Amino acid sequence: MKFNKFPIIILIGIVMTLVNGCKSDDLLSWIGEYDFDEMSPSAIEENVNLAWSYTIQIYEEKDGLFADINVDGFQRMERIHSKIFKDNGKINLVFDSYLPDNMFEQYKQGDVLLSLERTDSDIITIWGEMKPMVLENLNSGVYFQKVDDTLNSK
Repeated sequence: MKFNKFPIIILIGIVMTLVNGCKSDDLLSWIGEYDFDEMSPSAIEENVNLAWSYTIQIYEEKDGLFADINVDGFQRMERIHSKIFKDNGKINLVFDSYLPDNMFEQYKQGDVLLSLERTDSDIITIWGEMKPMVLENLNSGVYFQKVDDTLNSK
């Protein structure tokens, strides 16, 4: 009896398409703008402006997902372009290059700057080479909030 492989090949193709489509849609759901602001506890007591603002803009280009990261505040102005890679339910923002107006060059190609992971209602930040300025924020936790999900492809 001869075995017809055609239906099995079609079935495998359909399953592969569905699996890859789910991965892509899941990754695309990260597109948008995320913000995090921090202030040194001593700044309030001393009436000094020791505050920092972080903005991550995640967008799609033809060859993948990318993020531009801006950090502004006391003695800090970072402008970073990163690539996004999916890793076991989270995304890694991996350093690619510096953007114009960046002040200091401390990262190298391939550094995982930070990772973001979704829970039911929050976004967990896992700091990598990029660190927050306030020591109490060094542990993984809820820092970034999605503020805009209307970013289009660049």
